[in-house]
Amino acid sequence: MISSRCAACHGSYLPPGGLDLSSPEVAEQGLLSGRSSFAARAPAYVVPGHHAASYLLHKVLGLPGTWGDPVPLAGQWPSDRACGSADPDLRLLADWIDGL
Repeated sequence: MISSRCAACHGSYLPPGGLDLSSPEVAEQGLLSGRSSFAARAPAYVVPGHHAASYLLHKVLGLPGTWGDPVPLAGQWPSDRACGSADPDLRLLADWIDGL
């Protein structure tokens, strides 16, 4: 899912926000240990076991309190704030976070 949705931008040289998602291993390491580079007190990209507290999901959903450009840049994922989306990739992302 990350390779098809996110790595187009975040798998390149100098990825946005310094978040490299070029491979599953690199993505997991960066998401688990990283924070947004746009604010000194940004929450963790991923809070294992808790998708609602994970900045990554806030960013994808376009919730208030996120910094920088919206993601994805082109188009929006059909979603709601409770992550009850019909979009299977969004549900996979939330389930992945919850399973960590």
